[in-house]
Amino acid sequence: MPAAIPIIAVAAAATTAYTVYSGERAASAQKAARKEQEQMQQQSLVQQQETNVRQEAIQRESIAAQQSSAAEQARLQQEALALQERTAMDTRRAQEAEAARMKQVEETQQTAINKASSRAPDSASLISQAQQKAKGGVTGTMLTGPTGVDPASLSLGKSTLLGG
Repeated sequence: MPAAIPIIAVAAAATTAYTVYSGERAASAQKAARKEQEQMQQQSLVQQQETNVRQEAIQRESIAAQQSSAAEQARLQQEALALQERTAMDTRRAQEAEAARMKQVEETQQTAINKASSRAPDSASLISQAQQKAKGGVTGTMLTGPTGVDPASLSLGKSTLLGG
């Protein structure tokens, strides 16, 4: 048995050494894994920051494009408004010119009517005179004379006007 103790001691020492070696090896592997994980996290963080920077740049470009588009649209609207105002002014001037022309034509026509009226006979007074004469009764014509037609000459030898 004396030889068994050194063997057990050697076996215990070897087991302890192996356990220590395995623990150191596991600790070393764990440390390496942790270091690798930190590196991956660091790379992920860098990629995320790069992505954020790119997105911010895209957003700035988008905002700049929107502002530019809005400014262009406002400029175009102002040009359209100015064109509408010029067109309205031109239309109003044309309407005023047409109204003045129409007034001049009307005055010319009225002048022509007045000139024609001054040469025309006074038909109202002629009609009035004829009506006054008609109120005086039946008078003769150039064919009948002032006494008119004798009713006996109309009978044609009969007692009635119808010849019966």
